[in-house]
Amino acid sequence: MGCRKAYGTTGATGPAGPADIFVAINEACVIPPHYVVEDISVECPAGMLCVSGGYTSPDHDITIVRNTPSSTYRGWEVSAYNNTDHNVSIQCYGICVPSGNVREVKGKCGQCKVKPVACEFPNYPPNDGYPVR
Repeated sequence: MGCRKAYGTTGATGPAGPADIFVAINEACVIPPHYVVEDISVECPAGMLCVSGGYTSPDHDITIVRNTPSSTYRGWEVSAYNNTDHNVSIQCYGICVPSGNVREVKGKCGQCKVKPVACEFPNYPPNDGYPVR
């Protein structure tokens, strides 16, 4: 027995999506070995909000310490630690849409499950941003 598709009447057309979507991206930032770079950021043009973002790096041995929208939701911010013995590069980007297309909704509060780690991380970046010695 195969699957059957049931078709009903066509519903009302929904609102049009945003006509203008932009990607804001910063110039590559070079992180020296065992250094932390804080708050690499991009900002959306006036009248736009950042609905998503992240980072891109050709180097895989970096630890992302922070990857979040800015407090105003006008941009995106990333902080990273270079785990290597050579320079690495990283770029931050944000997806920008006209602010009139963004609506705030209240999400459901989830539970945070905290577990201890089984090992220590000797190369974890210090909070002051200075190199590990």
